[in-house]
Amino acid sequence: YSSNDLTHEEFMDYHFGRCGTSYDLYNRLNPDPSPTRENIAKLAKQLDRKVLESDVYCYSSRKSKDLSASGREIGRKLAHTVIAGVAPKFMIVYGAKPEKAFWKELQKSGAVIEKTEALSEQNVTAFRLKLDRARLNANFSGSFDTLVLFIPSLSLPQWNKWKWEAPAVFTRVEDLLQTID
Repeated sequence: YSSNDLTHEEFMDYHFGRCGTSYDLYNRLNPDPSPTRENIAKLAKQLDRKVLESDVYCYSSRKSKDLSASGREIGRKLAHTVIAGVAPKFMIVYGAKPEKAFWKELQKSGAVIEKTEALSEQNVTAFRLKLDRARLNANFSGSFDTLVLFIPSLSLPQWNKWKWEAPAVFTRVEDLLQTID
């Protein structure tokens, strides 16, 4: 977006929740959401839960292949800080490449204390993990349990290969999340 679309103060206000959320900002600047954003919204609506969206690498680039080595490192640190700080009860990773990157970065961090496969069905794989918060970010201590679910991509063109199965997959994810409440 153009820097003429909002002031720096507005930008900071959105990111710190003083006049809405970053999601509200995205919707303001992108009135026609991408198909991926619409699919994420469908999943979140079905789950009826607040969702914090992120990438494996929290660093902006148009495509993951465009991410520089320094951007990848900064993005990895940001993602690990968010995970360590929030200690989410669950994480949903969509797409094959993000799944590989997720495991690669967790392995590199040494944060996985325990890993148990919870489910492996067509289009849904789930693991229960115990993660060491300090290995993700030294500012945190202790550990936490999380359920990590892997589903196919919500982005085009991969979405088109399995979209007719999405309602069943989203329902399966919803069912699995009931096990952590």
